[in-house]
Amino acid sequence: MATDLEAELRARLDVEARRAVVPEDFPARIQDRMARRARGRRSLRAIVAAVVVLLVGSAAVVASRVGTPAEHTPEATTSGNEGSWQPLPEAPIDPRFQHAAVWTGQEMIVFGGYGDGPDDDRAPGAAAFDPAAGSWRTLSAPDRLRGAQLAVWTGEEVVAFGSGEADGTTAEVAAYDPATDDWRSVADPPDLGGGITAGVAYAVGTGDEVVVVRSVVGDNVEDVSRAAVYDPAADAWTQLPDAPEQVPGFGDAFWTGDEVILVAPQESSGPGAPSRIVALALDPAAGSWRSLPEPPIHPRSEMLAAWTGRELVLGGGRGHDDAVAFDPTTETWRTLPPAPVEFAGSERYADPAVGQQVVAFRTADPDRRPLVLDVGAGRWTLGPPIDLPELTDDRELPGRYEAPMVSTGDAVLVWGGGVATDEGQGSTGCCRSVGEGLSFTPPT
Repeated sequence: MATDLEAELRARLDVEARRAVVPEDFPARIQDRMARRARGRRSLRAIVAAVVVLLVGSAAVVASRVGTPAEHTPEATTSGNEGSWQPLPEAPIDPRFQHAAVWTGQEMIVFGGYGDGPDDDRAPGAAAFDPAAGSWRTLSAPDRLRGAQLAVWTGEEVVAFGSGEADGTTAEVAAYDPATDDWRSVADPPDLGGGITAGVAYAVGTGDEVVVVRSVVGDNVEDVSRAAVYDPAADAWTQLPDAPEQVPGFGDAFWTGDEVILVAPQESSGPGAPSRIVALALDPAAGSWRSLPEPPIHPRSEMLAAWTGRELVLGGGRGHDDAVAFDPTTETWRTLPPAPVEFAGSERYADPAVGQQVVAFRTADPDRRPLVLDVGAGRWTLGPPIDLPELTDDRELPGRYEAPMVSTGDAVLVWGGGVATDEGQGSTGCCRSVGEGLSFTPPT
C-alpha cells in the first residue's frame, strides 16, 4: 500500500516537475527542509513521502499556467457572511466620470472629472463622504485641473494632478488640506511631456513624497517615460532618470514601502492584442530603475491589478479567469487558482484590496455578483448580487466605466462613473455620467 502511494506520488512529481520553473536555490532549500523533518521523524518512508508532497506543492506554486488549460473547474466558496451592499446617500455634487477619489483614513474625497457638457466638460464642485457618519459634505474645488485626474493622499494633503489646458499639453498640480478646506498652488513640475492624467501617467505616494511617471508618445518626440518626485514639505520637485523602457499607458503603479512597481500591457506594433507585460521597479531614493521578472500570464486589456500590502495581484481581463501574484521581497511570481467566472479590472484606476482580499466588480457572473479573492488562502468567493430597489435601474454600477474605487480598510466605496452610450456624451464621446454610489463589504 505504501509502495503504491509512493509510486503514485513520484509519477505526479514527474508531471509537475516538467511544468515547474524551479529557482536555483530550490535543491538547497529542500535539503534543509529534509534535515529538519528527519530530526522529528523515525520512518525513512515518511521522510520520502513528505519531501515528494513538498516538491509537488512547490512545483504547483511556481509552475506557470501560460499556454496550459486549467485541470479543473474551480467552485466559488460561500460563507456565513457573503458580504453586503449599501447605497451611499445622494452626493451634493454633479455626476461625473474619470474623476479623482482619495481615501484619507476618514473620508473619501471626490473632485474633478467630466460631466455631460458638450464643450467645457469639467465637472464642477468637490465633496467628501464620511462612512462612519453616513454623510457627505461640500468642499472647495480646484480651479484649473482638467482631464482624468490623478490624486494621492500624503497623510496631510491631497496632491492632485491634471491638465491645465483642454488639449492636455500642460501639467497642472494642486494640493488640498481637508482640515482647512483650502487648495494651494504647487511648484511647477519638471517637463514630463504633458498633462499628468490617468491613462498616460502614474502617481504614487510614499508617505513623505509623491512619485510621478509619465509616458511621452508623439510623432516628433522619442518614446520615453519620464519621472519626477515631489516633496510637499519643501514644495520642490526632483527630476529622476527616465525609465529604461517606455511604460505603456493604462497600467497600474503601487508603492511597496521601498519601491514603486509599475505594470502595464504593452501594445504590439501591429494590429492585434498586447504582446507583453512591462514590469518595472523605481527606487526614488536612489533614483534607479530595474526590470522585474515578466509575469507568467498572457497580456490582455482590462486586467485587474491590486496591491495587498504584501503582493501585487494581476489577472483577469476580457475572457480570462486566471491570476498571479508577485512578492517583491523574493522577486517571484506565483500562480493563483483560477476564478470560478471570468472577470476584469478597472482599466484606468487601480483595483481595490481590503486587507488580503482583492475585489473584482466586473465579472461574467449571470447575477453580476462581485468576486473576492483571499490572496493568502488562494480562495475565490462570489459576493451577493446588488439587491437594492432604489438602484434597480443602475445594476451595472460596480462595472461602470471610469469610476475610481477606494478601500477604507473594511469596505470598498465607489461613486459616480460613466454608463456607455451609443452616441457618446460630451467632448469625450464616451459615456453618460452618473452620480450614485455604493459601499461593498466583502465576505468574511
